[in-house]
Amino acid sequence: MSIQYGLIKRSGILASDELNVQAIKRNLINSNAIAREVQQRCTVTTADVHAVLDVLSSLLGDHLLNGDHVKLDGIGTFSVSMDGKVHLDKAGRLQLTGARVRKVRFQAAKSLRERMKTATFTKEGAIVNASDLSVTEADVRKCVDALCAEHHLFTIKQLSEATKLTEATARRRLQPLIADGTIVQESSRPRILYRKA
Repeated sequence: MSIQYGLIKRSGILASDELNVQAIKRNLINSNAIAREVQQRCTVTTADVHAVLDVLSSLLGDHLLNGDHVKLDGIGTFSVSMDGKVHLDKAGRLQLTGARVRKVRFQAAKSLRERMKTATFTKEGAIVNASDLSVTEADVRKCVDALCAEHHLFTIKQLSEATKLTEATARRRLQPLIADGTIVQESSRPRILYRKA
C-alpha cells in the first residue's frame, strides 16, 4: 500500500514558482466494495454488512440531530457545528434565528491517526497543473463515452482535449479503464487508437 502524490504547480490567480505536494485520489471506495472486503475477512455476508451500514448511517444521523457526539472506536468521532444569528427581541431576551447545521465534523481516532504515520508515499508522474487534479475518473469515463459515441475510436490527443488534461496525464488516467477491460487498444501504428470493449 502506498499513497500516490503529485507535485503541483499552481496556475491562475494562485500562480507561483513554488511546488506543492498533493495526494492523488486513486479510487472512490464505496459501501459495495467495503462490504465485499468485510465478507472476505470474516463470516458475515455482504447483505449483512449493508444492513449494518444502513442502520449505522441512520443512527449516526439521529444522534447528531440530537446534538450528540458519536464516537466509533478505531474510526473516530462525529459531531456537528452550527451557525445562526443572535439578536435581542423586544423583551430584551437573546433569540436565535436562521439556525442551521453548518457542517458534520469528523476527528479520526488516535489509533487511525497512528496508523497513518506508517504511510509510504510514491510520486506519480511529472509536475502537473493544479487543474489536472480536478478531473475525476468519472469525468474521464464520461469523456470516453462521449468520444466513443461520436467517433467509435479515439486518440490520447482527443481525450486530452476533451478532459483539458495534458496528453501524459490523459494517458495515465486511461490506464484504469484499460486494466478493467472497459477500453481496448485498437491499433498501435502510425498512431494508437482506443475503443470501448
